[in-house]
Amino acid sequence: MLTTIALSFLVGAPASATPAQEPVPTPSASESPEQAAKTELKPSLFRVLGGNVAGTERGLEGRTESWAKFDRVLGDTFLRMRYHQFKADGSLNYSMVQLFLPLADNKIEAWFFDEMGETSSWSGTISDRGMQLTTSSADGTIVGEQVYEWTNGGYQFRLMGFGPAGAEGGLIEYLSGEYEPTSKWRPLPANANLEKSARALPFGWYLGSFRGKEISIYGASDGVMSTTLGPGPWFYTEYNSAVKGEVVFSGLGFVSASKNGDFTLHWFEQGGAHSIIEGKVLADGNTNALVRNEDGEVIERHTDTRTGEDSYTFSIKQLDETSGEWKLFMTGNYLRHP
Repeated sequence: MLTTIALSFLVGAPASATPAQEPVPTPSASESPEQAAKTELKPSLFRVLGGNVAGTERGLEGRTESWAKFDRVLGDTFLRMRYHQFKADGSLNYSMVQLFLPLADNKIEAWFFDEMGETSSWSGTISDRGMQLTTSSADGTIVGEQVYEWTNGGYQFRLMGFGPAGAEGGLIEYLSGEYEPTSKWRPLPANANLEKSARALPFGWYLGSFRGKEISIYGASDGVMSTTLGPGPWFYTEYNSAVKGEVVFSGLGFVSASKNGDFTLHWFEQGGAHSIIEGKVLADGNTNALVRNEDGEVIERHTDTRTGEDSYTFSIKQLDETSGEWKLFMTGNYLRHP
């Protein structure tokens, strides 16, 4: 189903999405030192964070061993962090995924998805010394802070949040640690019960990989959509569309799904656009999703129709603002791939 949402952005992000940021120019040989200083390299985050790191942490729950894997995604637009925390007895204590988006002027945006099904958005700045991100409540109160201090190939980290006293007690240190590069990686242990529960949800049908042929107003393309589980109850999907073997569009999303078929998709795409889309898997297995603009008006309609146990067709219709008519933007046929 997520492929239908992904390709809607070939024309451009809907008004409800945050527009893609202009790339920060890299200094050229003709630039003066002053000009180069004003155009701080956008990939600075990528230069300091990459590969695998491991470390020992100290927090309110005692000492834990943690692993993080950093890799570039969506055409090197985002940096993805996969984080696993283990107790002293070797059992999993916590896991999460965080996406970082470098912007102009050394600004950073980030989105956090954890095994508890929680999500939050963060913003801050990066420098040669480190990075600081904060997250706020609806009334603008800062309720969390991430502080990174770069070391020789790794970083020191502190996580701040409200303690037992709540806002009156201010932010306290929840966790701190130091992380060093490593060639090793400690994957998440299998969780059969969690996977069983996820597959029982209406959205669970999308777990696995699908490949298909698509036709849009731009012509034919080949698409691949893969959906896995985790962290926790989140469905994680990655999508690529290719023309003559060359990827022309990519996106990824985190889906929170319920027993009644309702789901919320947090969608990210190459170029930096991101949005939240609501949908529903119906009793007959078909799926509907709506894309809205900032005023709450529906501007796209996405429909999946099951054609078999392992196949479906989909269509995207877009609202022509001039005529007020719904026009077909794209159709496709998808088949589950082993």
